[in-house]
Amino acid sequence: MKIELFPGRREIEEQYWSFEYSEIDLGAFLTDFYQKGRVRLSTQVVGKDYHITGEAFAPLILECSRCLEPSRHPLRLALSWVVRRVEMLTPEEELSGEEFEILPETQELDFTARIREAIIFNLPAKPLCRFDCKGLCPVCGQNLNVRPCSCRREADDPRWDGLRRLLQ
Repeated sequence: MKIELFPGRREIEEQYWSFEYSEIDLGAFLTDFYQKGRVRLSTQVVGKDYHITGEAFAPLILECSRCLEPSRHPLRLALSWVVRRVEMLTPEEELSGEEFEILPETQELDFTARIREAIIFNLPAKPLCRFDCKGLCPVCGQNLNVRPCSCRREADDPRWDGLRRLLQ
């Protein structure tokens, strides 16, 4: 997902890409996409800066954190960066996450890594297949969304006996 940079251009230029899971390399964070991902980026030159805005759609398949079944999680992201042409680069830790610098001779930028980073930062912390997922039985491992099991789940710990008597 590369953008060509032309310093003299003033009009807004839009570019579109679609990408497969293997092209963006999200590693162990998820299992696959259920369709191709899409990116739209607009480039506008403002002085020596390039304002890059757009959106990405990543059709993720994530493992439910309760029942471990794969489930669809469509992720839509707003993207925004400021790219500055400079004679000498500033250390990266002094720049905000939305801005970066390039040298005057740079003619194109590859945004694949930045889009990958945006997807990873926006992954749900605890993905669920559905809001009311019942998860797995802690005793036998049965998926409780599929069918209930007959395992005894009461605590046999005698320290809870006082509270049990209060509930009766």
